[in-house]
Amino acid sequence: MKNLILLLLPLFLFSCKGEDARKGKDQAIHLDVFSNSAEELTFESIRAVPLETGEDILIGDRTAFVIHNNEFFIYEYEEHKSVLRFDSAGNFLNKVGKPGRGPEEYIPPADFTVHGDTVDFLDGGPKSNIIGYHKNGEFLYSKTFDIYSMSFEKTETGYALYTGYGVSSPSKNRLLLTDENGNITDQYLEDNKEWGMPLATINMYRSGSSICIPEMFNNSVYELRGETLESTFNLDYGKYAIPDAFYEVKNLPEGIKMIRENNFATIVNYFENANSAFFEIVVQQKKQEKNIHHLFYDRQQGQLYRKILQSKYDPTSPFAHPVAITGNGQLVYLSSAYGFITNREELRKKVVNDEVLQNIDENDNPVVLFCEINK
Repeated sequence: MKNLILLLLPLFLFSCKGEDARKGKDQAIHLDVFSNSAEELTFESIRAVPLETGEDILIGDRTAFVIHNNEFFIYEYEEHKSVLRFDSAGNFLNKVGKPGRGPEEYIPPADFTVHGDTVDFLDGGPKSNIIGYHKNGEFLYSKTFDIYSMSFEKTETGYALYTGYGVSSPSKNRLLLTDENGNITDQYLEDNKEWGMPLATINMYRSGSSICIPEMFNNSVYELRGETLESTFNLDYGKYAIPDAFYEVKNLPEGIKMIRENNFATIVNYFENANSAFFEIVVQQKKQEKNIHHLFYDRQQGQLYRKILQSKYDPTSPFAHPVAITGNGQLVYLSSAYGFITNREELRKKVVNDEVLQNIDENDNPVVLFCEINK
């Protein structure tokens, strides 16, 4: 997945709830988000990997992150507008892609994905322009599909394109599957509403051979396996559930007013592996600051773990930006160097490679934290 570090999107942007057209037998896990039986999410140990710093590879706060074959791929929105590739030790390898409007260039993308040795960029909007590069930076191909999309993933036979449901999208389905040439082969997640809302979606996430599809303001998380889409989790927000009346309003201003006057919760980040899943939930309490809940669900134990961040969003926290989960269940965070240093004393108790704490400067690139959960 491309975990975009823009998790607290303005909460007047929505994805619409609708009838979910999906194939296969759903066996969704019902998850009580605010369950009193949840244990505290703490870490037994942390391995810190600082990303190499250089004048031409400085990384800002606005990033998207992928771990693929033990390499880090980071899209940096502010300066480079290209993917920076690092090895597992944090050493810089090369830049991938060239922004621009030329034949082998791309407009700064809505999304990117990594598959095999290829990095694909998606220039989302009325048409889906997909530009492919070898991970060493060599240009490979350019494709244009006559499909509105803002997020995508590579499948074995083509692409999965997420359209959302908004006033700009002509599709009545939020998820389209295509072949390599952009021909639509299947459609899922039907919406029959006569009006739409501005698109706000979480980028899809690859887990092995499956693709996970979470949506803001939808209490279901879906998984695409081949050509079968199933609901894998159903999130119970209790008193923070968005009222059904919200989806029945006749116009956008009315819906916005309703949301702002009520408590509500929505998922803003998700990733998983075969044995566990991670959810980042924003909870808006009426006339109060937002709370951020990090939830880790152990499928084998059936146990939920919860960490609540400060009510006021603190981007300097080393745990403000979750980006992935490893095959062995470690949570991965991307911490700013400043946040890492600010929390040095607390982290020293957990970080196993303590020398990183001594050598990092607040102006350095971010630090990747691999966190072993205390169960």
